[in-house]
Amino acid sequence: IQTAGVGLERPIAVAIAPDGALVVADESGAVVRVGPDGEARLLAGGRPGFANGEGEDAQFRRPSGVALTSTPGVDGAPVPMLIVSDAGNGLVRTLRPASAPT
Repeated sequence: IQTAGVGLERPIAVAIAPDGALVVADESGAVVRVGPDGEARLLAGGRPGFANGEGEDAQFRRPSGVALTSTPGVDGAPVPMLIVSDAGNGLVRTLRPASAPT
């Protein structure tokens, strides 16, 4: 899959979102969302390393698993959460949309 510079080099894990999109962990350090229309978008990472941050500012050494869940927000509405296992850094990290209320 290659769209607008977002590609997969070594996809290793996939989760399916409620809307049918795929969330793919790539050993190259990226977590990519592939919509039902086939359009790919970088969710996080993109280069190997370790850093917290949003989007490309986040870094994973080797994301090796992904899962989707939700947690109640401040107003009680579900807030989507992405869980990423990063085998290269020995961590499990959670991500949520930047627009989610805290």
